[in-house]
Amino acid sequence: MRKTIKKIIVIFTLLIASNNYLSEAGTTNNKVKKVDISKLNFKTFNKKKINLSAPIVIINFWATWCGPCLEELPSLVALRKKFPEDKLSIIAINEDHEDIEKNIKKTIKKFNLNFSIVTDENDKYLDFFYVKALPVTFLFNNGKIVKITNGATDFSSIEYINELNSMINISKK
Repeated sequence: MRKTIKKIIVIFTLLIASNNYLSEAGTTNNKVKKVDISKLNFKTFNKKKINLSAPIVIINFWATWCGPCLEELPSLVALRKKFPEDKLSIIAINEDHEDIEKNIKKTIKKFNLNFSIVTDENDKYLDFFYVKALPVTFLFNNGKIVKITNGATDFSSIEYINELNSMINISKK
């Protein structure tokens, strides 16, 4: 009986520990919810300044070697086509550390990327947003984080589109 109780306690402890690990896979710090993106000066990988005046901003962390990251790119391209830039800014922060420009250019061509791409060679943004795994997406509404998504996202899903539309409608009021 005691051995059974000990086994149950060990299993329960392991389940709790693994659940905490999985829930923190993409970001591991609650400080990320207090991130102020207005303090960042984003420039694209070809050195153009990014305007963050849109009420909704999506910041997506990705890499060319990350399968789930590449899987979500077509839906991010489709999303960019649905919303004007004065309503939605999309910033994809690339986390490659080798052959960065070559890999990004190849990915832009392959997926017809139509949004801003920022490189993060020194992990400045990775650290600023407390990112621990890829892909991870931050959704901002009027400068505040409203959603963090760990793992691949279908940005062209009806649910995601409706969520953005409701934010835009609220911003108009």
